[in-house]
Amino acid sequence: MAVKILSVDDETDLEALLTQYFRRKIRKGEYEFFFAHNGLEALMVLSKNPDIEIILSDINMPEMDGLTLLAKINEMRNPALKCVMVSAYGDMGNIRQAMNGGAFDFATKPIDLDDLSLTIEKAIEQNKYIHSSQQEHKQLENLKSDLSIASEIQQAILPRVFPPFPDMCQYLGIAASMTAAKDIGGDFYDFFQLDSDRIGFLIADVCGKVFRRQFLWLSAVPLSAQQVFADFLRLNVLTQQTNLSLPIRLTVCLLRYFTVFITSRRAKSFTAMRDIIRRIS
Repeated sequence: MAVKILSVDDETDLEALLTQYFRRKIRKGEYEFFFAHNGLEALMVLSKNPDIEIILSDINMPEMDGLTLLAKINEMRNPALKCVMVSAYGDMGNIRQAMNGGAFDFATKPIDLDDLSLTIEKAIEQNKYIHSSQQEHKQLENLKSDLSIASEIQQAILPRVFPPFPDMCQYLGIAASMTAAKDIGGDFYDFFQLDSDRIGFLIADVCGKVFRRQFLWLSAVPLSAQQVFADFLRLNVLTQQTNLSLPIRLTVCLLRYFTVFITSRRAKSFTAMRDIIRRIS
């Protein structure tokens, strides 16, 4: 994409000079020039072409001079809009005022086009860095928004109604909560009534808190948690009489992060399945 450059000067011969000197870059589509004859015209050109990145502006012009134009450009608060001020040789007062006012660089008349070309290239390189930083900032803002939504989803899929089993309140009390250390964590918990006598508790932990695993839990665990218990019961793992090489439909990469507890209304303690899970994984 061509770099768009606006030349602002009341001397019309500068337009032909710039077009001739940069003709190869214009022909290759690297540069595209726009021209205005005072600050007011320049502002109108900028309003119609907001993607202009470099302005070459004379200081002494009718209707609106270059210093006033520079002040208007600063109000736009666009760090990728570079303004190079042009003034007569020896006009150091205006040049210093322009530089203190935020000009990117300056050139003196008669313009050394080779030097001006280097100044334009320097501005382009700096703008590349600015565009890259702006893109990274945008990606971070999008990521922050995604994490906020994911955090809400994570909290929504965790059990939040207590007591969960009203008919068991006389002999069973359950309370749980989870607060992630960051925006979203990889841990998970849930509980199920397996039958009229048994309750299953599931605690999941994602080792290392790898980002992609955190989202893996959001999508996979709610669909797989009950299947964990179903597979354990179907294979009779609870009595440890099953051949542990039998296939389990839940993938091992998920299963290895589960810790399962089983209790019944007659039991005084939990039965932990951590060792069995380690043997399976």
